[in-house]
Amino acid sequence: MSHRRPSILGCLIVLALVAGGCAGGGPAGEDAAPATGDLRVVATTSILGDIVSDLVGDAGEVEVLMGSGVDPHAFSPSAAQAAAVRDADLVIANGLDLEESLLDLLDAAAQDGATVLEVAPALDPLAFDLAIDDAEDGHAGEDGHATEDEDATEDAHAGEDADDHAEGPDPHVWFDPVRMADGVALIAAALAEVDDQLPDEEWEGRGADAAARLIALDEELRETFATIPPERRVLVTNHAAIGYLAERYDLEIVGTVIPGGGTLASAGAGRLAELADLIRDTGVPAIFAENTTDDRLAQALAREVGRDVAVVELYTDALGEAGSGAETYEGLLRTDAQLIVDALG
Repeated sequence: MSHRRPSILGCLIVLALVAGGCAGGGPAGEDAAPATGDLRVVATTSILGDIVSDLVGDAGEVEVLMGSGVDPHAFSPSAAQAAAVRDADLVIANGLDLEESLLDLLDAAAQDGATVLEVAPALDPLAFDLAIDDAEDGHAGEDGHATEDEDATEDAHAGEDADDHAEGPDPHVWFDPVRMADGVALIAAALAEVDDQLPDEEWEGRGADAAARLIALDEELRETFATIPPERRVLVTNHAAIGYLAERYDLEIVGTVIPGGGTLASAGAGRLAELADLIRDTGVPAIFAENTTDDRLAQALAREVGRDVAVVELYTDALGEAGSGAETYEGLLRTDAQLIVDALG
């Protein structure tokens, strides 16, 4: 899939492009908002679903394809969900290959005349930090080249081309609330385009209110992260999901357990050994796992280090369950910020 990257956010809506996939979510509509209007909107991820539901309110129905805790990199839609995408007035997707298994479905829906908005390509996406993979390429030998055995271990488990993901733009834009303040304005404009009940000014006002909350949240998070001492602002994460958070709040990600930008690849023993050395050398106190993927590799890495290293679960590619503190998009950012501060501070 090719991606367009608007030079100005005024080029707003990326219509009829693609966006990714999801496997194993709940039944279609499980996260839908109660509605009194006729507007039908589908959001691919639980994070986008929360943002869109807040904007739509009772003006329509919002169906979320991927429920809480579902990994967008590993989701497949049901037949009912595919039908919902085709019948929607508007489909809100993240894009940049996040929802991998939805690419064909969204492309077909757009070709059939559905309005599809991909949010991430319009928000000045960052590139994945290739220096992370280069610096701690755990399956590399002393000459910098991978050994055959360790290459085979990783290739056998790779569900995707990790290098392709690492070289493209990073889809995890929601970890930057400032970018997402622009994103909610894009979504509100798209809603105004397809809705024939509320005036455009109403949608614009809803978008402006949501954006203002995210700008205020950015200031709040900045104060939260400022409590981490400069020498402890170093993270090792499960996969490259929080690059935007690190860039916005002056954190440094020195290693990721899973290579590339997705969650379907696997790390060989050599990579884990290299990461363990890096953690020993830097004194990193925690490894950050995720609510959408198994933490066994992170736990194995912590044991490999040979000292007490915490494994802390962050909410990354999906919202948390009820009671987690991460049931909403804004709650996810606040909760993750506090978890990181508690682990590093």
